[in-house]
Amino acid sequence: MKIHHLTVDEALHSLRSGPEGLAESEVRRSLAEFGPNRVEQLRRESLVLRFLKGFAHFFALILWVAAGLAFVAEFSEPGKGMGMLGLAILGVILLNGLFSFWQEYRAEKAIAALERLLPHQVKVLREGKVLAIPAQDVVPGDVILLEEGDDIPADCRLIEAFGVRVNNATVTGEARALVFATAMHTEFGKIAHLTQTTGEMLSPLQKEIIRLSRLVALLASGLGVVFFFIGQALGLSFWENFIFAIGIIVANVPEGLLPTVTLALAVDLGTDMLPALGLGTEKPDPRIMQRPPRPLSGSLMLRAYLFLGGMEAVAAMAAFFYVLHGAGWQYGQMLPHDDPLYLQATTACLSAIIVMQVVNVFLCRSDRDSVLSRGFFNNKLILWGIAAEIALILLIDYTSWGNQVFGTAPISIDVWLFVVPFALGMLVLEELRKWAARKFF
Repeated sequence: MKIHHLTVDEALHSLRSGPEGLAESEVRRSLAEFGPNRVEQLRRESLVLRFLKGFAHFFALILWVAAGLAFVAEFSEPGKGMGMLGLAILGVILLNGLFSFWQEYRAEKAIAALERLLPHQVKVLREGKVLAIPAQDVVPGDVILLEEGDDIPADCRLIEAFGVRVNNATVTGEARALVFATAMHTEFGKIAHLTQTTGEMLSPLQKEIIRLSRLVALLASGLGVVFFFIGQALGLSFWENFIFAIGIIVANVPEGLLPTVTLALAVDLGTDMLPALGLGTEKPDPRIMQRPPRPLSGSLMLRAYLFLGGMEAVAAMAAFFYVLHGAGWQYGQMLPHDDPLYLQATTACLSAIIVMQVVNVFLCRSDRDSVLSRGFFNNKLILWGIAAEIALILLIDYTSWGNQVFGTAPISIDVWLFVVPFALGMLVLEELRKWAARKFF
């Protein structure tokens, strides 16, 4: 039976206490049994080791290999932009490693923040006397005296109160409370324990993410191999073909970057981060708990990679060939990597991807509800993310700095207008899929 189900006398008796508090002998026994009332810090790996691990996990290793191959290609055939590609990949590795370390560092700071919430001094009743003792000396069975503004040092059950209200852990009014759990046995201590062990104990969601990530890596590697042989069949040079295959692999791993079908490179981490964070702040569907668990059927992967991803790929490649054919390019004609027409075509490809991503952000707010039911302006972070995404692609497309760094060239307004029907088409098709999901499933 939980302590709040007991009467006051029963609760005091269960903890070997009484109306006048604990006897000193019982205090010594409890302190020896339960230890000091403080948040214990578990022994963990040093921050330096955890920092280095951020650069040595599975996907980071893929990126290291890709960067190394890019530098080898630059050494073998200088002047084709492979060195810039290698530097960009190293930049993504660095950003990912720093972000992972920042999360670890925040966890360390969370423990210190929890400790600051605990009071330093507490008034307790022991053997009928009111004593002021350090909060870490409080033990189960202690009767503590609370006044307005006091912080609560442990898990307590009120046994006497006068006009008491509790706001989080601060009291107004006056009360006497019986301590029934201290230190890491309190709800507060359990939170501290979870904060320190989340990286060591994998939740079912984390396990599923790992499984999904490995599946994505296998899929990405398979695509890279397929495109490598396609390039060989088309007569592309070995290094261009090889780096393109690596780009396909890197583009599809979660911590990768998004190269276009050529050396024109944009860091997808920069364009996608804020919209993705915005999606993470979406309010949950109030009906979500009324639905059965989603089966492990791979439907999420099919929707992301084959349905929405497929439409994005079609739009990107259509924009690429639209620019080429508009300038009189013929199939089989090989263009140098620094040819202005080639740069414009790859810029059109990248820009089309960004346009489709903007639409995709709104579509991904729910896998069943219409985008119209969610509204367009109630998630400020998504709007800021889209603004940043648009600003970045305009800098890449229309500034000399962006052209030089990313190997792009300005494109005309008709290219943007060409992409709009593809974005509207993706919107309509996804709305039809959602309607079917609501009606039949």
